[in-house]
Amino acid sequence: MELGLLVGTPVGTALIDAHAGGVGTMESLPETESKDNVANEEAICHRMVLVCGTSTCHMAVSRNKLFIPGVWGPFWSAMVPEYWLTEGGQSATGALLDHIIENHVAAPLLANRAASQSISIYELLNKILESMMQERKVLFVSALTEDMHVLPDFHGNRLIHFLHVVDFPKTHFTFKNMQTL
Repeated sequence: MELGLLVGTPVGTALIDAHAGGVGTMESLPETESKDNVANEEAICHRMVLVCGTSTCHMAVSRNKLFIPGVWGPFWSAMVPEYWLTEGGQSATGALLDHIIENHVAAPLLANRAASQSISIYELLNKILESMMQERKVLFVSALTEDMHVLPDFHGNRLIHFLHVVDFPKTHFTFKNMQTL
């Protein structure tokens, strides 16, 4: 009533781009998750959002105030009202993805295939993912990588004290199931 709006009038809020993406992603709940034991209103506390562009912002919310070394926050109600936000990020990840795609051994083949279809390399890669999704009968593209964990060390990790992050004996790094062009 303070603004003179009728009850039920949708009102937008000002958020920075990454937080707007975070809210949109955290609040979207695929139907397959609706049977989860976690109450829907708390489901956002059980996921992390990566909002990608020029850089990548990693965000998670919690009902509890969490202090995590090397992670920004916690910030109260910064993205979702009544939740604590913790976030981190990596700069230039968009340019890094471009670099990886442009310098991959299959880049010329991809470029030719994309040109023959009058689409960009990125559109072609998305079409390949859609095809894989249908072939494997999964509802969401993200389900293609549910068991894949990518280490973020582009040029390697020489810091021995971080080796505990991955349990190498239980981790099976293989090239099976790689998509071929």
